[in-house]
Amino acid sequence: MRVTAHIDYLSVPEIGHKLGIRQQDVRAMLKDHRLLAVRRGPHHALSISVDQIVSKDGNQVALPSLHGTLTMLVDKGYDDEEIFAWLYANNPELDTTPMQALRDGRHRAVRRVILGMGF
Repeated sequence: MRVTAHIDYLSVPEIGHKLGIRQQDVRAMLKDHRLLAVRRGPHHALSISVDQIVSKDGNQVALPSLHGTLTMLVDKGYDDEEIFAWLYANNPELDTTPMQALRDGRHRAVRRVILGMGF
C-alpha cells in the first residue's frame, strides 16, 4: 500500500505538550496501542500523525476509536509501518481512508473491513 496524502507529524514531546501529559505517558499510549508512531525524518525520530489527536469537550485527546482499531490490526499480525500505510491508503469499501473514516465516527465500518482482511 502506498500513502499519497500529505500527513503532518508531531514528535513524542510535541504530542505530550498537546495532550498535556508527560513524554513517558505518550510512550505508554504507544505501547498500549492508543496512538501509533512511525519513524520519519532525517533522524528517524518517532513521529505521530496529528490526525490521531481530536478535540473532545474542549480538550485534546487521542482519537478514541483508534485504540480498538490498532489492537485489531496488531492482533492480525500487522506491524506499525503496515498499519500506518493501511490507515492512510484509500479504501474502496470505505470510499475514503480508514483514518478519515475513524475521524468521521465510522469505526464500525473500519472494523468490518479489518475483519475481512487476511494476512
